[in-house]
Amino acid sequence: MNVADVADLYDYNYWANARVLDAAARVDAARFVDPEAVTTRDLRGTLVHQLDVEWSWRLRWQGLAEADVLRDEAFPDVAALAARWRDDEREMRAYLAGLDDETLARPSRSARRTRSPSGSSCSTWSTTAPSSAATPRCC
Repeated sequence: MNVADVADLYDYNYWANARVLDAAARVDAARFVDPEAVTTRDLRGTLVHQLDVEWSWRLRWQGLAEADVLRDEAFPDVAALAARWRDDEREMRAYLAGLDDETLARPSRSARRTRSPSGSSCSTWSTTAPSSAATPRCC
């Protein structure tokens, strides 16, 4: 996989994210934060979790310290969530623009997940450059 392939994957990811956020924007405010969730999270919680995962992986790949877990309450509506997602997209695209194929091919160090929204302990995460299918072994 090369930088162009990774850029294509992220283009698709951000296209899909935009479609999901557009659909979420059509949900009324009460349903957006409705605690009667089909899964373990309401719609807002699910979307905040997705953003948090994308954000934390970018920080790991950049070798930056992870910040606190994103909290649902920080995003009262879809517009606030979409704005934060656009900021993260800009950061990720800037990071990807600085990569070359040689750097992308090199494995990076493993990182330990130091934060957990549920308070559970997690084992070491296997992380490599974004070209790999980096998959957490916990949570």
